[in-house]
Amino acid sequence: MRKKFIAVYALMAVLALGSTTLTSCVDDNESASVTAIRNAKAEQLKALATLSTAQAEAAKIQAEAEAALRNAQAEWQKEQTEEAKQKFAAQIEVIKAEAERDIALAKKYALQYEKEIWDNADAKIQAMVSDYQSALQDVIDTKQALIEAKIDYAHIEVDSTLAEAKYKEFVIGQNQIIAQNEADIKRLQALAEGGADKTALAEQMEVLAGQAYKMLYTDLPAVEEKQAEAEKAKDVAYLPINIDKPFTSDQEHEKMEWEAGLLPYAKGVQTLKAYEAEYSYEDIKFIEADNETYVASIEGCYEEEAVTVYTRSKGSDFVKATQVVENALNQDIADATANLGAKKTATEAGTGALGDLEQAEADLKAKQAALAAENAKPDKDQSVINRLEGEIDDLNVSIEQYKESVAQYTEEIADLKQELKDFQATLEVVKEGSDAQKQYIETAKTVLKAAEAYVTAKHEVHKVQSAIDLIGLSKYDFNDNMEVKAGVQGTNGTEYNQLYKLYSNTADVEALIAACEKNIAEAKKAIERGEMTSSTYHWEPGIALVPVDEDNDGNIDYWQEQQFDIKVYDTLDERFTETTRAMMEENIKRLEEELAVYEQIANNYKAALDAAIQASDSDVNVPETPEEGGEETPAE
Repeated sequence: MRKKFIAVYALMAVLALGSTTLTSCVDDNESASVTAIRNAKAEQLKALATLSTAQAEAAKIQAEAEAALRNAQAEWQKEQTEEAKQKFAAQIEVIKAEAERDIALAKKYALQYEKEIWDNADAKIQAMVSDYQSALQDVIDTKQALIEAKIDYAHIEVDSTLAEAKYKEFVIGQNQIIAQNEADIKRLQALAEGGADKTALAEQMEVLAGQAYKMLYTDLPAVEEKQAEAEKAKDVAYLPINIDKPFTSDQEHEKMEWEAGLLPYAKGVQTLKAYEAEYSYEDIKFIEADNETYVASIEGCYEEEAVTVYTRSKGSDFVKATQVVENALNQDIADATANLGAKKTATEAGTGALGDLEQAEADLKAKQAALAAENAKPDKDQSVINRLEGEIDDLNVSIEQYKESVAQYTEEIADLKQELKDFQATLEVVKEGSDAQKQYIETAKTVLKAAEAYVTAKHEVHKVQSAIDLIGLSKYDFNDNMEVKAGVQGTNGTEYNQLYKLYSNTADVEALIAACEKNIAEAKKAIERGEMTSSTYHWEPGIALVPVDEDNDGNIDYWQEQQFDIKVYDTLDERFTETTRAMMEENIKRLEEELAVYEQIANNYKAALDAAIQASDSDVNVPETPEEGGEETPAE
């Protein structure tokens, strides 16, 4: 990805003298100090030139990503089919991944060349290098942000329906904030009108504490238990078709049980997806994820669940994928068959491992006969005998090697033929309308019902937890006597907190009402802007390889699998509606303006650093020029 640019430098070192009277006094050799200064300066300028290419490289990456995005978008707009939409969505993810990879490399190389300048520089130049590097990183980071913003913008086109559904949930949430704060205002106004004294406030706080305690220690555990049961039921139902279930290295037994329990159609999907990965360079597509399996959350609750159900790709995609794999397997069979070869016939010479074996065996018989004849001679030649015995030994080794090759190629051919047979059988299993597919679909329906029950159970937990959050007390706020601990104020802005502030005279009703009105205004503004006030995300299971230094010598001894949960932030297409296009366009415009400023700053720093290096003759540490014959030369 990166390119190195070589800077050209010219140094005036020696002036040619025309007078012959001076030639005997002039040392034409450049002094060590001048050479060291020139070389150090050249290396610094070379590194600076290479460092600056990171900026150009980032611009190239940005241009390539945007061009790829435009091309993919144009292809999608041509057809506007579901198949084209899925392809466009996949292309977006590839473009994003490639851009992230290339940007990361550009940053790596920038740091590498910064060090090359740093190592031979004085404090002044080192400080200027740091300034330039910082400015360069701003340029690269902004370019990356710009790429991501444009990719996120493209996502809207892929799934506007999901975007609208998500936005609807967001609006419901904001309206709940508005409703709650309006209720708080009414309650606070009633307190103000009633002139509630400390006794009344304390009684209300006690009532709220009792409600919170019951929900925390009775209601919440009950609904959480039901949620856990629903989740277990969902996982059990999902197991026969969940080909994406992760396992760690110490779960081999569980993995074997899971694989044995997979439905034939699920096994077929697993097999074909493996072929997709193996022949990824051919861009083949056997299997597609069914997007109809997404279990949406209940209105007013952000809990949701996704169940991936696979289906066979359609039309030319499936035919192409099938041909690619069959052609590859048949070619492998042909290659292995050629390597195995055949024995000679009356008309044709032997070929491959079989031909080699036959010839070696024939050569062995001839050598053995020659040896026997030589030994039978009364005047046998020991040197001939020794030679023949050596050749016989070599032939025996060769014969064993040829036999191994014959066995290897024979086994390889059998395995490849079986693989081809199994592959064709897999195609029948995933065939549209097959019994295996019908069984898979019925199981998927069961899984979806279980997933819906799980979402409902999660919603019940959400409702109880939301009620607890409104009061603003947690388990940690209570002592063993089921009483609120002294000094506990409750979460800021909650019902208990508002009462506490009034009770302790740390706020008045007017101030609390003003805070509620502010919350209402912000929620309404967020709805108008069409934006969410905080990032939303979900967790996905994953497995990573982590390095293990067993003997603590600083070297990696081996890599070990480790299971963990990945926090996956929802993309903009999941959080925004079509109404936010203008806002996203404004964000892109802002990033472009910022980029122009950062690039100018980086260019200014580079120019200043270039000039400083050019003028840094005295800043290079060099060894003293050794004396020759104990005298200074005229040049010195």
